[in-house]
Amino acid sequence: MKRRDWLILLCCVVGLVLSAYSHETSRKCETILKNKQWAILSLTDTVDIINKENTLLSAQLDQLTAQVRLLQESKQDKADRSGERGERRIMEVTAYWEGSCNKAPDDPEYGITASGEYVQDGFIAAGPELKIGQKVYIPYFDRTFTVMDRGKDITNGHLDIYMRTAKACFEFGRVKQMEVYVMD
Repeated sequence: MKRRDWLILLCCVVGLVLSAYSHETSRKCETILKNKQWAILSLTDTVDIINKENTLLSAQLDQLTAQVRLLQESKQDKADRSGERGERRIMEVTAYWEGSCNKAPDDPEYGITASGEYVQDGFIAAGPELKIGQKVYIPYFDRTFTVMDRGKDITNGHLDIYMRTAKACFEFGRVKQMEVYVMD
């Protein structure tokens, strides 16, 4: 055999070896890639399960928090009603939420009541006939509220109950005439 023939034969053998090696490497890469894809899918499923569990736990926590709040309010209401109920009146009652106060969320006074405190559950706005801090029991809600706010449209004989959302306000509805008991 001539040198040229040996070189051709050597090139063919090297090509076959590289081809076989390349094919084997390619198969190994495919296997690794498939394993990685399965691992990613498995992790994605695990993340989805954790997110669903987190959502459920968050909802349960919200329910428990609401139950605790109701128990605390009930305890406070019973304490407030254990003595004299106060002066019975029929008053106009409406509802408001932070966004209904004509202040933008970036306004430094957004959510701040006339008392200087941030608005919260259990607060009401009343006309000047009732003092800031005065308690008002409203049988409709079976609950005692605290006057902590005023309002440009809130006059004597009118109470505006703070509610957390616009939806709660709309569900409460328009003006209602209600029996209330004003505490001293």
